[in-house]
Amino acid sequence: MVLEIGMFFLSLIIIALGGVSLILQKIYKVDTETGEQTTVDLPLLGKLSTNYPALAFVFIGAALAVFTYDKACSLTETWSVTGKLQPPPDVGQVNWDAGHIIVKIPFFNPGIEGSGDFSINAELPKTKTFEDLVHCIYYENQFDDGEKTTLVTATILPDQEYQKYRANNPASLLDLAYSNKRVYKPIVAESHWRQK
Repeated sequence: MVLEIGMFFLSLIIIALGGVSLILQKIYKVDTETGEQTTVDLPLLGKLSTNYPALAFVFIGAALAVFTYDKACSLTETWSVTGKLQPPPDVGQVNWDAGHIIVKIPFFNPGIEGSGDFSINAELPKTKTFEDLVHCIYYENQFDDGEKTTLVTATILPDQEYQKYRANNPASLLDLAYSNKRVYKPIVAESHWRQK
């Protein structure tokens, strides 16, 4: 927020410098062909006899102010949650990307790679955290090797893991927690199987 306030004040200074330049300037840009002062027709301001650098100052400052205001007043921020799943001890290889990560909120974008690395990205309201909206992250993958059907699952309860992390509990699955990012430690999945 401090950066946005600083940028906003900088843009106001640029606008003020440009405005003062426009008002106090004594040198006008002259068209070489006609010898007349160059005029610029601006919406809401009318025609101005001016040089372009002073006018550019005003427009750059205004654009910077609008951009900063838009950023500061944005109601959402991008969140990123990452981690890695590891196969259960009794299962050799798992084709991770054949399974699914389930987050029961529609605007989340979960994904998993063949290596087991997963990521969840979403635009969340600035007033909420990931743990406020997501109570469970669940991974499920079922495959058949001819003799048995194996179900590989992993469950993360974000709020519980965040509370453990904040309490410096080494049992927390959470490795790092930033203002809008969570990084989980490698998580060993569980296997459930049934004989055919």
